[in-house]
Amino acid sequence: MQDINTLQDRLDAALTRIGRGLSDLGPLQTEPEVPPQPEGPDPAELEAELASEREVTAQLQERLKTSRERADARIAEVESDLQTAQDQLAEIEADRVRLKAMLTALRDTCEALRTANEEGLGDSDLINTAMATEIEALHAMRASDRAELEAIVAMIGDATDEGGR
Repeated sequence: MQDINTLQDRLDAALTRIGRGLSDLGPLQTEPEVPPQPEGPDPAELEAELASEREVTAQLQERLKTSRERADARIAEVESDLQTAQDQLAEIEADRVRLKAMLTALRDTCEALRTANEEGLGDSDLINTAMATEIEALHAMRASDRAELEAIVAMIGDATDEGGR
């Protein structure tokens, strides 16, 4: 029994020490502990920034689409202008070939006239042929000049239209 009394005394002394230690700590806190805040930016702020970036991206995509449409329209316009210029060039080249053929014929007719004059034969058919060939050559030159001038006027018109934009 003496062992029990000794143990009881020891337990009382231990409880007294625990009581003093608790009184030194102060009153018990009844407020719940606040969970620690996560480090880094606020998720709401991140969502707002993401929404803002999405809006900017959408605007940029729309501007890119508009720019592409304008570029495609300009490419189509330039291709059309190129085709027109190629058509005009083909027409001028055809006029040049016709003019060259007429000038060759005129040269041949003039040579035949010179030969006839040297022999003292004034052939009226040769003179009429030379005159007709010369008139035809003049018409071809005029048509060629006109086509060239029309091409130049068209290019100037296009340049002034583009300058006004």
